[in-house]
This record gives sequence, structure tokens and C-alpha cells, in this order.
Amino acid sequence: MIWCFERGCEAPTAASTDAASIKMALAIGERKNKCPAAPAQEREGRMPTEIERKFLVADDSWRERVSKSYLIRQGYLAPGTECSVRVRKAGDRAFVTIKGAKASRSRPEYEYEIPVADADEMLDTLVSGQIIEKRRHHVPFGGRVWEVDEFETPQPGLVVAEVELDAADASLDMPAWLGPEVTEDPRYGNASMSMAPEGSTLPHGSTNGAGRPAR
Repeated sequence: MIWCFERGCEAPTAASTDAASIKMALAIGERKNKCPAAPAQEREGRMPTEIERKFLVADDSWRERVSKSYLIRQGYLAPGTECSVRVRKAGDRAFVTIKGAKASRSRPEYEYEIPVADADEMLDTLVSGQIIEKRRHHVPFGGRVWEVDEFETPQPGLVVAEVELDAADASLDMPAWLGPEVTEDPRYGNASMSMAPEGSTLPHGSTNGAGRPAR
């Protein structure tokens, strides 16, 4: 687990975290005189965890419910399977995100806001693989906010819907516009897309309702 990545800080070690990812994480962020406080979840003994499900999209009816949209540009400083380090510019804000190994629908996640200028510089000079550019739409449905991503690069035309959950087995009201679930398909992970050979294309899902998730 890593929560401190300022220059000169000491980060805890974990068996699942490779040395290259730790060094990369320590090299980014604002330069300050002392380390930031550990996240509240860490201080209280709970690991910050991302739990989400991911689906392809069957049709465009979700557009009628969009409440917010913005551009995302992101890349990976360390796109590993055990530990990945991502830089993301989302609208007028920017973040560094460190993710641990994925187990089914969940994985450890630590996210920190950074200056936009720093994110631009890292995206232009430090990332491995391809830059991902996509437009994200917030779509409220069933008491949750779905995030629908329309990819521009490196998978133009791909549309993926994600929703974050409080628990891996949480019940979920499925909108009719969902296509097949791809939560367990590593090809649809953003880190995998960034490292895929240029020109490779992923299946974009069904437009006739075939393969929709059970409700």
C-alpha cells in the first residue's frame, strides 16, 4: 500500500507492489517539506477500495439521462497488473491514482489531486504506452450515477458504462441500455488498452440487446 508519494517520503512496502512502481509513485506529486497525512481510511485501519462493474452499451438511449459531461486524458506511469500508477486530467482537475491488484470486482485504490500543469507535463513526457482520451458522461439511474465513457483513443467508437458499488455483492438496478458485462475481461481495463498494440480493436458490444445482463 502506498499513501505517501512526495519526494523524500518513506512509503510502506507490500509484497504485491513492485519496486519500479514504488519509485515511480515517489517521484510524482507536489514538492512539499513533509508528507501528507495518510487517508482517513488508512488511519482507521480500512484500505481504500474501488468496487465497480463494467458493461458495454447496447444503444444510445442513455444520452437522454446525461447530467454532466467532461473530457478525460490519462496515461500510465506504471501500467502493471499488481500495481498501476495513473495520471488523469479530468476537465479542469488532475489526479494521480495508485491501484493494487484486482480481485473480481474490487481492488485497492489511492487517489490524490495534483496541479493540472504537472499532469500535462507527465502525460506529455513520462507515460508508458498510448494516451487514453475519452468523454465521460454521468448518467443517474436507479439511485446510482453511472459513468459512460466514449473513447476517442486508442479505441475510437468504444462506449463503456461503469458503476461504483459499496460492496461486491451489492444489488444493482440494470438500465435497459446496457450490453454485455465486461467486468472480468481484462482487455477492457484502461491500462490494458493503453498497452495494446496500436490499431488493435476491441468488440464494441451489441446493438440488438443480445448478451444483456440478467436483471
